Amino acid sequence: MNNNFENILYIGPDHKNHRGGIGAVLDVYASYLGNFKFVPSFKAVNPLRKALVFVGSLFSISSVLGKDKAIKVVHIHGSHGASVYRKSIIIFLAKKIFSKRVIYHLHASSFDVYYKKGNGVYKWLCNKSIKAADVVVALSPKWYDYYNETFAPENLITIKNVIPYPDLSKLQPTRAGGKTRFLFLGRIGDRKGIFDVLNVVNDNKEAWRGKLEIHIGGDGDIDRLKKIIADNELGDIVKYIGWVDGTIKHKALSSSDVLLLPSYNEGLPISILEALSYGMPVIASNVGGIPEVVKNRVNGFLVTPGDLPALEQAINEIQELNDLQFADMKKASLEIVKDYMPDKLIVELNNLYSSIV
Repeated sequence: MNNNFENILYIGPDHKNHRGGIGAVLDVYASYLGNFKFVPSFKAVNPLRKALVFVGSLFSISSVLGKDKAIKVVHIHGSHGASVYRKSIIIFLAKKIFSKRVIYHLHASSFDVYYKKGNGVYKWLCNKSIKAADVVVALSPKWYDYYNETFAPENLITIKNVIPYPDLSKLQPTRAGGKTRFLFLGRIGDRKGIFDVLNVVNDNKEAWRGKLEIHIGGDGDIDRLKKIIADNELGDIVKYIGWVDGTIKHKALSSSDVLLLPSYNEGLPISILEALSYGMPVIASNVGGIPEVVKNRVNGFLVTPGDLPALEQAINEIQELNDLQFADMKKASLEIVKDYMPDKLIVELNNLYSSIV
């Protein structure tokens, strides 16, 4: 198989010390593709520095494309909101100034919501950028259908998200000490559903005390989270463990039984894929690409966003599974996640690049 990666320039959020799903994906690219040519277009800094980073990225992209004659394709990873404005400029630069082929890889969890609410300029840029791209990449069949029905790009494909190979050497026993250990990983805010989880826990704290623990890792509205935990005396059930990455994330995944992510909007969450790779069942909402990897009562439970009784029932049901049923869910998670490993990604990307280089 010919390796086309030297012909590709990747653009997206800075994957070093990332705090987002796109950064996590690009970090896997950097680790496993070998010849990874990359220019960051975004860093999570204050607004003024974000603007300076973007302007600097335009100069860097121009310099790389002007000097490196091996590059034939610019593979742009984008989201919704301000990302659309930034990526529309980069698409114009790559295609019109440097005559490169462009792949527009859309990771947005709420592209449909932002597009519906967007002003005329925003909608025009969404349409122009998607139509200008030589290939548009969706994360799941559900998002494929949305982009196809809304924008009808000429060349639309689906490429699954990717996660690194897990380290399963230090997995702790399932439901150790008689407690089910739940884990939430993601931005702390209403969109990810974490405050729905706290409402359900507060309603059931007497019944669940001593039977389960919920560890919360992430950034965002931390003060609100801590206040709810303190005001409702949930500290023995719910514990905030801070932002987790690297060895801390590995420890959290290795010591947990179930992932909780009842989001209101999603693309295909990296946290779910990582949990599956550690053999965890998942309780999540039936949005975005989640139903592609979480099969109801096979390797977890799916709920409707905001349906607190359904969320409560799912938490109860997963605690009531016997050891054999729980083991079957773990096996199903490990089987489903195989298609999201680096070896699959390398083949898919190389086939894509071969088709347009």
